[in-house]
Amino acid sequence: MKYFTKTELIKCFRERKEDRCPECRLTSAAHSLPNGAEAALEALVDNMLDPAREALKKPIYLTSAFRCPLHNAKVGSKPTSQHIKGEACDIYCGTPEENLELAKILVTQNNFDQMILYVDSSTSLAPCFIHVSYKRIGENRHRILKQVTGTAGYVVVARTELL
Repeated sequence: MKYFTKTELIKCFRERKEDRCPECRLTSAAHSLPNGAEAALEALVDNMLDPAREALKKPIYLTSAFRCPLHNAKVGSKPTSQHIKGEACDIYCGTPEENLELAKILVTQNNFDQMILYVDSSTSLAPCFIHVSYKRIGENRHRILKQVTGTAGYVVVARTELL
């Protein structure tokens, strides 16, 4: 099982040629990320991802972390997305049922700003992937939402629904 160091995790989206952002052509290492994004990513790793991975006892895979504003717009995300600040990432660990287990771990750790469960059915909480964010500056809201594939908007999920 591969555990990334903070530096490896932060850099993994910027240093591999195939993962460089085609919109902004950002090719520099993580220490060159703008506006404190590196510190925000480190806080996300320290306070959410590493503790969750230790509790889960299996790898957590990232599909998106820091995004430049152009890349963020191209994927249809809001201009205020926490991805732009380095405060958010999209993760999964396996099947939707395994991802639900990961979401439950994140909720019990109580160290998150926002969690969005991306699900295929309005009756399910088992996500295909999870968006998680953490604010190192300011208060974390502990907000849980879900979005059903093919629909607009989000539905609020009570913490008790995951526990």
